[in-house]
Amino acid sequence: MRRLPQPRRALFRNADIASGLSFVKKTGLELLKASYSSGNEAAQKIPAALADFYQQRFPEAAAKRAAEIRAAGQSLAGIYRRTSSPISR
Repeated sequence: MRRLPQPRRALFRNADIASGLSFVKKTGLELLKASYSSGNEAAQKIPAALADFYQQRFPEAAAKRAAEIRAAGQSLAGIYRRTSSPISR
């Protein structure tokens, strides 16, 4: 049986997530560890939750770096898809 990569390891190895965004990896890991009823739900909620985090905590960065935040949200959703088993979903 093939082992799935751990979310933390996959997150910190992902070069697509802009490390210059404050708290992106910490917040991303929290989002990856959250419970979702399905992979589709995670694919929608993870990017939205990341965007909401920046809008609430760092509105100026959310405006100036919206494209990077969207890309990071999509990357996180991809990590979730690769690291969660159908059983854990």
